[in-house]
Amino acid sequence: MKYVLVTSLFLMWSTVMSLRANHHAEPEALPLWPDGAPGAIGNEPKDIPSVQAYLPKGANAPAAVVVCPGGGYGGLARHEGHDYALWLNKHGLAAFVLKYRLGSKGYRHPIMVNDAARCVRMVRASSEKWKIDPNRVAIMGSSAGGHLASTLLTHFDAGNPSADDPIEKQSSRPDLGILCYPVISMGPWSHGGSRRNLLGDKPDPKLIWDLSNELQVTTETPPTFLWHTAEDKAVPLENSLMFANALQKAGVPLDLHVYQNGRHGIGLANEHPWTKDLLFFLQERGFAEKPWTSLFSDASLKNANAPEGVWSVNSEGVLTASEDQAIWTTQQHDNFIIDLEFMTAAGTNSGVIVYCSDTKNWIPNSVEIQIADDHSEQWSKADRTCQNAAFFGHKASTKSTVKKPGEWNHYTITCQDHQITIVLNGEKVNEMDLRQWTSAKQNPDGSDIPNWLTKPKSELPTKGYIGLQGKHAGAPIYYRNIKLKVLN
Repeated sequence: MKYVLVTSLFLMWSTVMSLRANHHAEPEALPLWPDGAPGAIGNEPKDIPSVQAYLPKGANAPAAVVVCPGGGYGGLARHEGHDYALWLNKHGLAAFVLKYRLGSKGYRHPIMVNDAARCVRMVRASSEKWKIDPNRVAIMGSSAGGHLASTLLTHFDAGNPSADDPIEKQSSRPDLGILCYPVISMGPWSHGGSRRNLLGDKPDPKLIWDLSNELQVTTETPPTFLWHTAEDKAVPLENSLMFANALQKAGVPLDLHVYQNGRHGIGLANEHPWTKDLLFFLQERGFAEKPWTSLFSDASLKNANAPEGVWSVNSEGVLTASEDQAIWTTQQHDNFIIDLEFMTAAGTNSGVIVYCSDTKNWIPNSVEIQIADDHSEQWSKADRTCQNAAFFGHKASTKSTVKKPGEWNHYTITCQDHQITIVLNGEKVNEMDLRQWTSAKQNPDGSDIPNWLTKPKSELPTKGYIGLQGKHAGAPIYYRNIKLKVLN
């Protein structure tokens, strides 16, 4: 019995450890210079700068972040590299953790910034391989890693177009900076250990000035997110304040957060508020996707513009209307995706309304995307621009894939400037470029436009209210899981 118990415990422990190892497995370290790094003083691991590519699962990443761990230029803190990378992956960004050469291993400036520059160039040069946008490459650093990141933010170059190495042709300028409790200055507010490891015991005053990065900010410095804590005893808050002040004076967009509590080097700190603030900054700058927002899901409909007593949400989250009156968002939107499910009844004829500039007179002042029971005799024989997934009165769907009444359908409608694309039940079934509809009488294919659609679609603003049509033609319509994503 004891033998069985011990064996079972051992197997359980082995399984747990195996799962942990797999869960936290690190990517292969790729040398920045496969044939040897410039300035290397040996061929040991400490002499080989490298990068680990952490790629998010699923779709292409919108952006990449080169991560420079802290450690006083004497070491590399795993929680400011590997852990950050996993957090970035979680939010859909690619992360590239840089192993740069260290002062504790005999290296001095400019070796470290050369390693960082090479890493940014390498990420750009391999953007197709890693499926990232080469124009959205950020650099992130904590503590001394923040100094390294801020050095590249202020000491980049455009690349060497005549270089034989295609990587060296790339710009080293990051498109965005993320600085976490960073060392910025080499002056009075510096971190002594970082300065010694970077510049030696008796640095040249010119180097002290050149690498006090608050003094090197220009109008070309990339937009930067900074955070620090007031309690930081190792790297004074003044570092972030001075860099932020310099950015402000240069007219560079910035986001500065100072939190009261927290020791130096806290990293993620169990989802410290800085991560939420950073995510918002990344979304606003187009480096991370904005979240979905639920529409018309609250039973009170408090965030909707709806006629009283017409619309209701049941206990299962299904939205429906008792009359032919639309429900509207309270704000106007441009460049968005609206995603929802709908279910028809026998004879349903309703629709999703976008780009509405006048909710009181919405029919000519909007674009209506049809929802119809194409299985009914009435609508199966109607003009095809009245059938499901049509742009009402303007353009028919390429195919009828709407399900029978009582079954749920899935709409994804993307509105980006003048272009509207409709996906129904996983298939792209229609698209429209509003700029082609320059007449209020005839469609581009020569067919007549209903006389109540009095305004050419090319004249509509590409920003407006989003609405859902109610119980039209005496037949109900049902909606659920309605959500909106604003596009960058």
